[in-house]
Amino acid sequence: VETRRRAYANALGALRNAARLLAEAAPLDATPVTPFVERRRRQLSTAATRLALRLVETDEAAAADESLVEEVLVVACATCSNCFDADGPAELLAAARRRAARDPAAAWPQIQIYNAVLSALEVAGRSDDASRLLAQMDPAAFDAATYNICLKVCAKNGDVRKAWEVLDQMAASPRLDPDVYSFATAIRACCRPSPTRRANPARALDFLRRAFHADAVNNVTLRTALRACVGAPSDPSPTAADAEYAFAVVDLARRHDLPLPDFDKETAFRMRQAAKLGPSTAGPLTRTAFDAAKRYLFDHFDDRRRRNARPAPTPPGAARPPRHR
Repeated sequence: VETRRRAYANALGALRNAARLLAEAAPLDATPVTPFVERRRRQLSTAATRLALRLVETDEAAAADESLVEEVLVVACATCSNCFDADGPAELLAAARRRAARDPAAAWPQIQIYNAVLSALEVAGRSDDASRLLAQMDPAAFDAATYNICLKVCAKNGDVRKAWEVLDQMAASPRLDPDVYSFATAIRACCRPSPTRRANPARALDFLRRAFHADAVNNVTLRTALRACVGAPSDPSPTAADAEYAFAVVDLARRHDLPLPDFDKETAFRMRQAAKLGPSTAGPLTRTAFDAAKRYLFDHFDDRRRRNARPAPTPPGAARPPRHR
């Protein structure tokens, strides 16, 4: 059994490393994907699925070790995820459930296996299948990884209401609290998920207030909230009402004494354009708060300009500082 354990672990480890390298060389959004890459993806995911199925269904001696079976299934699902294959993990989960049916007293499959399958479904873009699987699971068994995968599914679907409910469930759990990654992922649900949908900057501001209350804000959280207000560089220009919410985000950072993140050129341009418009009567900020946020933003721009400025050249004939080896 120990020899088989090492053989399964070594084989799956090699498959996982190969799939990771393949995923880095040819990500899902890469265009075009060559036939060679497609063929390699199918070969790796098929090999990982067959190897795991052999252990779960046929190799009774090695399969007596629950920890080995769980490790093999998780690694096989990760391999399929790196190959953007969701059918293999679904097949593995079905095999794990059939195996668990032989022993009704066993607390199996473990949540780690479900997380690996959910992650593969989410990476492959099958958010509906991931949502259906989540509905079949017991929320009492969820861990932080499960909730964060739920939030990633909500972000892809633009489901703001469900993302808020997931954060409520995490906060109600006695052993889990939403972290920085959880809030940043939830705010992504407020961004413009597709050309046919609008962003929801008002709800993004609510998420950000909640993140500040939980002390779970960093540069990624702020940048994501601003993205929900002014859009990505590839999105159309925001409306004046949406752009005004960006200054509410800046005002929150100012009041909590949190430095602003660096912006790309397009985002900085959109923020400058929004600053020219000023606050509206129905906006989230008063004139005083808007002006304070505007000063805070332009101070950030000035600091960034000073950091990126090149040193003045040494005038001819001036003493140069000594050069040390």
